[in-house]
Formats: sequence, structure tokens, C-alpha cells
Amino acid sequence: MESVTSSNLCDYSLQRPGPPSGPPQLPSRCERCGDPCRLLETQGKPSFMKAPEDQIGISGGVASFVCQATGEPKPRITWMKKGKKVSSQRFEVIEFDDGSGSVLRIQPLRVHRDEAIYECTATNSVGEINTSAKLTVLEGRSEFLVLAEWLVVCFLASISAGFLSDSR
Repeated sequence: MESVTSSNLCDYSLQRPGPPSGPPQLPSRCERCGDPCRLLETQGKPSFMKAPEDQIGISGGVASFVCQATGEPKPRITWMKKGKKVSSQRFEVIEFDDGSGSVLRIQPLRVHRDEAIYECTATNSVGEINTSAKLTVLEGRSEFLVLAEWLVVCFLASISAGFLSDSR
């Protein structure tokens, strides 16, 4: 195989409007120098397109983290919790985009068991990258529900007070 140097490599940029639909079509000869054209395959380590975000969940509820990466070759996603690969009946890993995207779904949530930092790792033959997100699990009902119940009680009390004052 001939070595590639700056003196025998012509610049050729292949632009595609969307996802690849087959092998790229190259001209047979370089327009600038007349040499035969060859496609040079490039590889790149993964980079994140979507990283998981910190979440707050309620005990008994559900939490989902999304992670997606790009790279050449296409990376694979794995999930870790406390340095160990996630595996349990309560953890569901849903892959998409041929494994370069993944959803980690945890159900039912438990305060001490599930509250942790979850790490998403994207790996291909060129490299590996990591990102993480924290899951905080609150005990029992959410503060929002408690506040909503309190507002309903106050509203009903004000209606009752108005009704009682009107009936006198």
C-alpha cells in the first residue's frame, strides 16, 4: 500500500445532506491534479450527542437516563453504578441507534438502594469516554403533592368559611 503524504494527497471533502444511504460516490480522477481518487476511511473516538442529566425521583417511582454517542466505528453504550455494570431485574437497558444510544430505566426506586451516581460509557476501537448523572431518591410522596394537598385544603376551608359567613 502506498504511503499517504501531503504531496500526493488531494483535498476532497464529501458532503452529505443526511444519513449515509450507501457507499459514497467519488469522481474517478481528482479535478485538481488528475490522480485517481481513493476514499480514506477515518476513525474517531466517541463523543456524546446526549448525556444523562441529574434527576430526582420518588421512592416507588421510575427514573430514566438517556445517553447517546457518535464516533467511527459506531460506539457501544454501557451503564455502571458504583463501578459495576448495571444488572438487575429493576434495571432495564433499552438500546437504540444500533447500540450507540441507550436508555437506563430504574423501577421501582428505593431511597438507599438506588440513590447513586450512574455512569454512561461510550466505547469503540479508537477510544472510550465517560459521563455521569446523579439520581436522588426522595422518601414517600413528593413535596409537590404535599403542597398541592395543602392548597386544596386551604381552598376548601376558604369556601367553607365563606359559606358559613353567608349563611348567618
